[in-house]
Amino acid sequence: MLLRRSLWVLAGALLLWPLGASAIEFPLPSVDTRIHTPNSGQPGAEWDTGPNGGDQITYTAGTTTLHMDAELFRLNYYDPNIGGCPTDVGSNCVHAFTTNLDISLDALLDSVTVTSLGFGFWDIELAFTTTGGTDITVTDISGPSTTVLTAEWAAGVFNGDPTTGLAAFATYNDGTFFGPAGLTGDPVIVGFAEITGGVYAQLFDDGMAGSDFGVQIGEIFEGVPGALDALAAYIVTYSTLPDFAFEAEGQVFRLEAGEFELPEPGAAWLLAPALLLATRRRRS
Repeated sequence: MLLRRSLWVLAGALLLWPLGASAIEFPLPSVDTRIHTPNSGQPGAEWDTGPNGGDQITYTAGTTTLHMDAELFRLNYYDPNIGGCPTDVGSNCVHAFTTNLDISLDALLDSVTVTSLGFGFWDIELAFTTTGGTDITVTDISGPSTTVLTAEWAAGVFNGDPTTGLAAFATYNDGTFFGPAGLTGDPVIVGFAEITGGVYAQLFDDGMAGSDFGVQIGEIFEGVPGALDALAAYIVTYSTLPDFAFEAEGQVFRLEAGEFELPEPGAAWLLAPALLLATRRRRS
């Protein structure tokens, strides 16, 4: 499921890099370049935590903190000025980084909700929120370390569904009535953040004040077979989230204008976790 370093100049200067400036591997082709949206049919910016034993996504119950170290390895984008990828839907320009960008992500657990659906089935909702500062940092380490993007989890409404920031949803079968115990279907893990700075902020501009983006954890790699099922069983039994560590991969998407809405001042307390539709698969 991806962000760090540098400063740039004016929008017009995005077309050319002045000689002697700090090198960023992916200078934006034009001011119109954008990362794909969730409905484009194309992937967004892709990241992973190292399925061969690299960094991991971890949760520490003692501090209620979720942390992820990952690498962004590919940008999938569109640009109306480039004939091969002029639109968001059905066209795709790709930049594969020679040196992957580093991503650091943090979130605080906000709530654990377990709801009985009857007949041994349980809904699990985990909600995470901002740490109160910069939650996501993307760094280009191809030259002098440069922060290319910073963001923080944002409470708001995505297509009518309220969210505290990052959320996970799953259905668990305890095996009482139907088949063996375990997760049913694929859990959904998706979050929404507000960009606070960085050269790559332009890639997510929706034409309105500020820029927001979605982070999706699309696949989880289990170090021990059945670990994800065991985690779900623990949550159902105790309604708490224990320590865990998994490897993961996912994407970062640009949101459509008006798709994600920040709450009106004073209305943030009305927000509660709700089901966000996305896709996720588990490694076979």
